[in-house]
Amino acid sequence: MDSFQNRASKDEPLTRRDILARLARGSVILAAVTGLLVFLRVPIPSSLRERTLIRVGHPDQFPFNTFTFVPEKNLFVYRSREGFKALSALCPHLGCVITSMGDGFRCPCHGSTFDSRGTVLAGPAPKPLSWLKVGVAPDGQITVDASERVSEEQLLRV
Repeated sequence: MDSFQNRASKDEPLTRRDILARLARGSVILAAVTGLLVFLRVPIPSSLRERTLIRVGHPDQFPFNTFTFVPEKNLFVYRSREGFKALSALCPHLGCVITSMGDGFRCPCHGSTFDSRGTVLAGPAPKPLSWLKVGVAPDGQITVDASERVSEEQLLRV
């Protein structure tokens, strides 16, 4: 280290060894900062980071008594005779996208299974699937607020 300080004070050019040492230190610092950012981000699901109002389509696009998967938004829209409800398709375990199966749902990543109400039947999921707030846009499209959780009983009457 003393030889480096002596060279820097005499305005001598840096050696290849000095340059590689600086690059190595910079790489270690960059890796540590990146690791810290990833560590801080993991506990917060992506769907909770921002308020998102999603337009999912017009009411006539959804058949009665069926969960319709909206893949680009990772949610299911359910239409009954009484109205509309929306269910998050993100598994509460680690955020994998669930799939519909018969009268419930299954997480393909770790095997959690849920009934049609979103209640955990088996697997590592720590809590039920989230029901999301449903509304109507001025143009008549059904909207889902992915940042607002509601009870299963709450639905949009149309």
